[in-house]
Amino acid sequence: MKYIARTLTYKGESDNLKSIADDDLLSIEESVVILAEPGMGKTSLLEYLDNSDNTIKFTASSFVRRPLDRLTNMRNKTLLIDALDEYQADSNSNSIDNILAKLYNLGSPRFILTCREIEWNEASNSVFKDFYDEEPIVAHIEAFTRDDAIKFLTEHDNFDGNAEDIVFQLDELNLSDFYENPLTLKLLAHINIDNLPDNRADIFSLATKNLWQEINDSALNKLQQTDGRVVIDCAGFICATLLLSQKQNIFTGNIAKTPEDALSIHKLKNIFDENLLSNTIKCRIFKRSLNSQNFKPMHRTIAEFLGAKWLAKEMSDPIIRKKLLEQFTYKNGVPSSLRGMFSWLAYFNFDLTQIVIDTDPYGLIAYADTSFFNDSQSKLLYTSLKKLTEVNPWFRRDNWHVIKAQGLAKPCLIDEYRQLLSDKESNFSLRLS
Repeated sequence: MKYIARTLTYKGESDNLKSIADDDLLSIEESVVILAEPGMGKTSLLEYLDNSDNTIKFTASSFVRRPLDRLTNMRNKTLLIDALDEYQADSNSNSIDNILAKLYNLGSPRFILTCREIEWNEASNSVFKDFYDEEPIVAHIEAFTRDDAIKFLTEHDNFDGNAEDIVFQLDELNLSDFYENPLTLKLLAHINIDNLPDNRADIFSLATKNLWQEINDSALNKLQQTDGRVVIDCAGFICATLLLSQKQNIFTGNIAKTPEDALSIHKLKNIFDENLLSNTIKCRIFKRSLNSQNFKPMHRTIAEFLGAKWLAKEMSDPIIRKKLLEQFTYKNGVPSSLRGMFSWLAYFNFDLTQIVIDTDPYGLIAYADTSFFNDSQSKLLYTSLKKLTEVNPWFRRDNWHVIKAQGLAKPCLIDEYRQLLSDKESNFSLRLS
């Protein structure tokens, strides 16, 4: 499948909004921070830029771990650093400080860094002044247009439907945001059905059901002899363990040769049969990395969805629930690297819904799906967001992209919205939510 060219926008002088094509990112002098919601193509963009002879790409975690003497010959290159939000520093430091310290020790080379939009704030920009003479350009990836979406589906190997009909149907259902996101389009290509789901959870469920059955070697026959629910459970277990361990890959080779950034699949056999693990990792829920013995989920959002599904079932046990919740929370919040998986727990285990709403209501509407909420849960979400604005009135100051939350579009909240809109002292950011 061919790469679809992307356009980015950023604030220029006097806060005027400017556009820049992906190809031009390497020709400007300033360093760049690229922000976008999950699935918008941040990694694909960096992979495209890495075709240049003057660039080298890392994940944020691998860049920080890389010894300095193995980076010195890269000082004259533009460093492409992916997925800051997936890197979790230890308790005595923070992610952006560690990245900038490493860059400073390299002589402050030019860089292009990606991060999920929700995990970036204005304070992050000011930190750069301690290491660089000026703040980086903060650019946002523009959504796919209708033409982009049609081209993407037409060129996708797994899609054999009519791309224009699918995009038209999404428009008719008022679901244009589904085709504006490349990942959602990719999942729709794998579903290949006439009647499209109208919510994120159903799209993910249908896509993963199809993905585990798509495989190109003998492992397919072995998986087809296994209950599909068991395969999805196994995939969820792998994803949950990978995300909680803060590793980047699943390594299938000799356990003694497991890379530092990888988790050995052989260490997971205490829960699932090793043959099932080995076959599951080869299905299309996962993708093989450059190292043929390294695998990772096809996309982090898929890992968060499936990981939460498996964990939510395990967390029916109160003792396990308590231990896992301790891993998810830090200083009364959820680390950015775990917010997606934590948010989906509310969908898969209703006993956890209130905990997720109380702990991270904004993460819930940004990462998961609230279309299944009953009236009581919707009111609880509204109340929790209102409390959040009282504690932190500008929690969305740097994240004004559209977030659709079906759980807040309920008749049961009409009175609350009337009161809110008539209150001149109500918090502005909540009104815009």
